[in-house]
Parts: sequence; C-alpha cells; structure tokens
Amino acid sequence: MKSLTKLALLSLCVASSSLMAEVKRYPLPDNSTFPIANAVEVNKLVFESGKVPAPKDPKAAKGSVEFWGNTEEQTLNVLSQIESSLKQKGLGMGDVIKMTVFLVGDPALGGKMDFANCRFSGGWHVGRNRGDRR
Repeated sequence: MKSLTKLALLSLCVASSSLMAEVKRYPLPDNSTFPIANAVEVNKLVFESGKVPAPKDPKAAKGSVEFWGNTEEQTLNVLSQIESSLKQKGLGMGDVIKMTVFLVGDPALGGKMDFANCRFSGGWHVGRNRGDRR
C-alpha cells in the first residue's frame, strides 16, 4: 500500500511539473516588481491581465472628467492598450474569444453612461449593455 501511495504522489508531481512547463508568463513593462503578470499563456491561450485607462490629461484636477476623459474616451484608451499588448504577442483583437468589461455610469447623468455607442478601430462595437463584434 505504501508503494502505491508513493507511486501516486510521484505521478502527481510529474503531472504537475509538466503542466507548469506549459505556462508562459509575460512580465509587466519597465521591470516592474508588482506581483502580477501582464498576461499568462497556457496551451496557446493568452489571458490578458486587467487594464485601466491612462489619464487623458495628467495636468487636470485628479479624479475629474478632464483628467480621465469621459466613458467613451476611457473605453477607447483601454481597448487600445489591449490591442497593443496583443500585438506584442503576435495577436490581434480578432483573436479575442472573451472579454469582460466593467463600466460605471456618470453620477452627473443619474448613473447613465455618457455615450450611446462607441466604435473601436479593431471592429468592436461597445454598446450600453453589450460588446459584440460587427
């Protein structure tokens, strides 16, 4: 029984190490020491890390619409970051099979979005409650 247990543990260790060998981690830029990866590739599937918008006008008052831009501008900024990151890996927006997006409505508009439709050069359509390829 002990031999069988040892064999099972050895098999599990070998299987685990072979799975780990198939994981490729893409580091954050600029030698960042932040403990997450820019992306992880497992069996040719690439999982991009979350993205947040860059300030539209860093000289504007922090937290203002002028600083961040409106929802459409922030959305386009993030989608451009994703497209650029994919391009560095030899991929494009057409290779994306799932994307989850979190948006917050503008408090000045009663929590509604400040854009009805937004076109992205990659062919993606971002609407109020959906993002679908057109």
